[in-house]
Amino acid sequence: MGNVSSLLCHCKELTHNENDQCQQHSAAADEAIHWHTNTGQQIAADQVAHDAADALRKAEEASVAKTEFLSNMSHDIRTPINGIMGMLDIAEDNFDNKARVRDCMTKMRGAASHLLSLINDVLDMTKIESGNMQMLDTPFDLRALLDSCCSIVEG
Repeated sequence: MGNVSSLLCHCKELTHNENDQCQQHSAAADEAIHWHTNTGQQIAADQVAHDAADALRKAEEASVAKTEFLSNMSHDIRTPINGIMGMLDIAEDNFDNKARVRDCMTKMRGAASHLLSLINDVLDMTKIESGNMQMLDTPFDLRALLDSCCSIVEG
């Protein structure tokens, strides 16, 4: 539950960062106007309007991207949680069938691992945005990854 709380806090932080970006773009446009005015240079009104419109467009694009991200992430998080809940129900209904319970536990572990990976990916976004992310080139088992994804989706 702590990881989900961390994710929600991070999503709120993304929204806060989005507001900061809007303010930064607006401040940059204001600063450009102020600088040009103080240095005696004339700026055409249409250039100022263009810069302000560009800053607004960038802020709106960031807002749309964050909204789409949160919508997709909500779905992506629910899928493995629903898989875990479904496997718990099946395991409880078949408690005397050790093979069935073991199969459910394997699928629950895969779904929990997938969920943890999603949460870690979201939290790593902060590192990516700040330029502190290091990419690792590591081998992985594609078949095991696909089997795990299929298990989550199929239940």
